[in-house]
Amino acid sequence: MTQKLLFRFQIGLIFSLVVGIIIHLATFLYINLGMLFIITGPLTFLGFGLGVILAQKLTDGQKKPKLSDLLAFLPKKYFFVVPVLMVYTGFNFFYVLGNHKKGGLSADYRDGKYVLQYRGEIREIITKEEYSRQQCYDTRLFSGHSLPFQYIAIVFLMAYKEKRRREISESDKYSVN
Repeated sequence: MTQKLLFRFQIGLIFSLVVGIIIHLATFLYINLGMLFIITGPLTFLGFGLGVILAQKLTDGQKKPKLSDLLAFLPKKYFFVVPVLMVYTGFNFFYVLGNHKKGGLSADYRDGKYVLQYRGEIREIITKEEYSRQQCYDTRLFSGHSLPFQYIAIVFLMAYKEKRRREISESDKYSVN
């Protein structure tokens, strides 16, 4: 991959992560920016796919690479964010499901009414405000899960760029001027 292409991917992934954080934080203020997933959703999946490809390149195609091989080219300060994001994602998931999703019910608008449903069966009629709040909880669940994937893709991209930089620097040592 060319440096220019890697730079473009990095900008896209950082943009996606920043927008994802904004979407997630907005749900705590009951502002639903879920429609922005049209932008961040595809970038997250593209980024994670790129991360898998870069992980293969970082380990020179080993079938079962060690985590240490993947992270050998990454400054340690970036590594510690991943476990924090994973713990937060788990906490966010169980907290929202347990405290706000009313037993896994999903909000819907049917026949002019706002309802909570479970597998298509209406369980409760709710107000427009409750509907909006439930939509925010749905967005919070999804956006919380996308953050670690976005960050991991950025981490692999940074590690790959550092590996390439070191390889070029090493080859310059032995080049004849």
